[in-house]
Amino acid sequence: MGRRARRTAISCACVLLLYFVCELVSVAGMRLADLRRGYRLEFGVPVLDEERMRELRALLASGDGARGMIVHDPDLGWRLRPGYSGGGQRTNAAGLVATREYDQRPAPGTARIAAFGDSFTQCVVPNEATWEQLLEESCRGIEVLNFGVSAYGPDQAYLRYAREGRKYHPGIVLIGYMTENLARLVNVFRPYADPMNAPLAKPRFTRAEGPLELVPNPLADRNALMELLSLNENPALRDRLGRHDNYYRRYYYRRPPRLVRYSPLARLAFSVFLVGDWKLRDLTMTNIHAADGRYNTGSEAYRLLEALLLQWTGEIVRDGAVPVVLVFPQRSDIERWRGGEGMKQYEPLLEFLQGARIACIDLMDAFPPRETAEAFTADGHYSALGNRLVAARVGEALVRRGLVAGPCQGMGMP
Repeated sequence: MGRRARRTAISCACVLLLYFVCELVSVAGMRLADLRRGYRLEFGVPVLDEERMRELRALLASGDGARGMIVHDPDLGWRLRPGYSGGGQRTNAAGLVATREYDQRPAPGTARIAAFGDSFTQCVVPNEATWEQLLEESCRGIEVLNFGVSAYGPDQAYLRYAREGRKYHPGIVLIGYMTENLARLVNVFRPYADPMNAPLAKPRFTRAEGPLELVPNPLADRNALMELLSLNENPALRDRLGRHDNYYRRYYYRRPPRLVRYSPLARLAFSVFLVGDWKLRDLTMTNIHAADGRYNTGSEAYRLLEALLLQWTGEIVRDGAVPVVLVFPQRSDIERWRGGEGMKQYEPLLEFLQGARIACIDLMDAFPPRETAEAFTADGHYSALGNRLVAARVGEALVRRGLVAGPCQGMGMP
């Protein structure tokens, strides 16, 4: 082999080596993006796996759009099935977690409290062990209506108050907020946020400069649910469901040219430079956490949260009731707080509520260190003990604020 041929071979080998190094760096970059930024730079991944497809077929076959305790709702996305009994929980004819019916107005001498939120409000324990029931039993002259629905975002909880809750004329409205709920404000199709979620969609709000604008549930009827069966092979439907979904912009894109799919370097370049919905300038808008782990106050989700709470609490006051925000910490929040970081991811929210003079009960201190582990179930919800701790803390705070007559006793505290 001549000198020129050797130089050419060496040059080609160097180019190939550089190429493979770039591919490896791209793989590492995509992994880092997924871990730190939440950007899953992959293509062709089915949106609904076989288990979710089975759930969808079962929901369609049920006639009333029911999936166990959950029933399809054209406006809210889903709600609890009225008259349900199973798994230790029962609902009444209005779909509240309750063993009895409620008149639209409270009985004379009874202070009515209504609680709205997700599964931390609904609770994953039997009716008699929910913090609402324990609170009602411990404080004289009150009743607590449980409007909680599993997997709800704050937007759905607000819409349920507007549609149903105010009709019951509560004197106090408890807005249950679990610290992960921020992310749900920018999600529409639940599997886009997590492929393990039920194949249902929700309404959400958007906001430019003026008031909040409602984006209705895109799966409002049976025909829309039927169309979901073709979702994995229907890019137009995926795009339509993802139009207002931040997770779609992060995780799911139009399929790139075939050659691009097999090269990490090409996938990375395609994602960053060719996909119009994902730009570097969007990172601040879409990341719900800042670099220090706290809520990113510049994100769309956080700005929506502030606007929604202002609108909701304003309506509650105009309805003649007192709004109180309950902040439900996750176990990871408690561990981070006590583990030396001394930081709450939701500190910006607490500061906002204080500045806006919106009453808030931060339940971080409701969990004594020795009882924290037993206060949570394996899936991260509050156990029966956790519900007792929450009920005790909420009752104490309501009495201290003069909202209910005290003292509240008989929580069965250990």
